[in-house]
Amino acid sequence: MNFKYLVLPLFFLFTSLCSSQKTLISDKTKKDLTLVPGTRISLQLPSGFQLSKDFIGLENGDNEIIRFYDMYGTDYYADSNKYSKKAYEKIGAIVYEFEETIIDDYYGKVLVTNSDYANRAVTLVFGDAFFSVLAVAVTNNTNNTEVSHIINSFKSIKYDKDREIGLMEAAFFSIDIEKSGFKLFFRSNEIFHFTENAEEPSDVNVSSYVINQMLVDPANPNLNFIVDNVINSSIEKGFKVTGRKQTSKDNINGYHCFKELVYGESEGVETQIVFTVIQDGRRALAIMGSAKENFQENIEKFNQLTSTIKFK
Repeated sequence: MNFKYLVLPLFFLFTSLCSSQKTLISDKTKKDLTLVPGTRISLQLPSGFQLSKDFIGLENGDNEIIRFYDMYGTDYYADSNKYSKKAYEKIGAIVYEFEETIIDDYYGKVLVTNSDYANRAVTLVFGDAFFSVLAVAVTNNTNNTEVSHIINSFKSIKYDKDREIGLMEAAFFSIDIEKSGFKLFFRSNEIFHFTENAEEPSDVNVSSYVINQMLVDPANPNLNFIVDNVINSSIEKGFKVTGRKQTSKDNINGYHCFKELVYGESEGVETQIVFTVIQDGRRALAIMGSAKENFQENIEKFNQLTSTIKFK
């Protein structure tokens, strides 16, 4: 697999997405730093890198990418032990460098390792008790100077806790929710969670519509495999599948797609879920519409929402 399509696991949740986002207005400006849209992170760009239009992060041609995961509401200290030389070597990684560091007055760690997707991976994690940031750079360039440039870029990061992030700021798609009754309840990195009137999805009867944007190999997108992975992830979270029905639709607004209707139970409640993946080049959207009542009406709502999606 081309390393450009590295993604973290899908985070579709059936009952609740419990984190919340702090979105206060900030007038801070940072000289010579570039803001990464969809985050509170500004930094000096490594030579040759530019902001990506297809994911939250940076890229340098076909050789290097850097992805950022700004997780406000998570405790850096709770998981920081996972980012150690010992922990990485325990799972079979080769650790070339490890350093404990300070990023904008926050504790952090930097690791340079091998990668399944490239010759080198540079991982940064930093934060405090109220937020955690993960940055992952992958490169086929083993030049130590190039790796040092990435590390120096990481060390230039300024994190603005007070920055207001636009709800759809990081989206590479548009969707028309005006007449649907659905509103954006929650956004985290590449995940957008809509519910009716932005109600808490923990309510057993609240319909849920989740979009996860990702990268795929345009030469071999394998959309049905993505749907299978999402369904399997749902099963691991306790969803019990009782039936599956693939739809015949393979095109939405000119984009290649794959759709499947799944019948089952979630927490003992009858549930129907429409899983859809839409692809545009290397960009893709994995969509999950989940209903626990009024199935026909809600499934139609989900399909109508999906039919309004367009890639930017």
